[in-house]
Amino acid sequence: MACANQALVYPWAFFGWVWLCYLSHDPDPQQVILLLVTIPRFLLIITGVAVALLGLGYLMLELLAPERSYLAAAVAIIVGYLTTMVAYSVTYSSLNKKTNTFVAALLTGMVAKMFAGLITIVIVALRFEEVRGEYVGAFMLAYMVFTSFEVYGLMRKLRPHSEDIKQP
Repeated sequence: MACANQALVYPWAFFGWVWLCYLSHDPDPQQVILLLVTIPRFLLIITGVAVALLGLGYLMLELLAPERSYLAAAVAIIVGYLTTMVAYSVTYSSLNKKTNTFVAALLTGMVAKMFAGLITIVIVALRFEEVRGEYVGAFMLAYMVFTSFEVYGLMRKLRPHSEDIKQP
């Protein structure tokens, strides 16, 4: 129960803690603490990138195309941000597991992120036709930027693990 209290203190680690509980009914407290220590750095970087994208989007839309909807672009960036945080938490929580478990979690996170984005794009395209261009453009940009940072963050975490694997 102490693990649950620690995870609730750090809301950004909640998804990772839930994933750890899903993988094993009794999560190792050291894994939860490791998750709590390392996810905040990634959270800060991705949050900074999201704020920069929101500011850049505002400036570009106000200066270049004031008739376009900033709200649609902002929602697209926020959806990209949230899906990236969930995908990274799911993938990172399985980093110290077996290779098959990590690969399955990585693919699950990436596919879930892609489908969440596609669902929001379809909803916006069908229901809000007047802002679909802004939404799709902003979401694709945010998706590429956030996915790049997610992959970079995971590769940095995998580097020490790849040295432990002996090559034949």
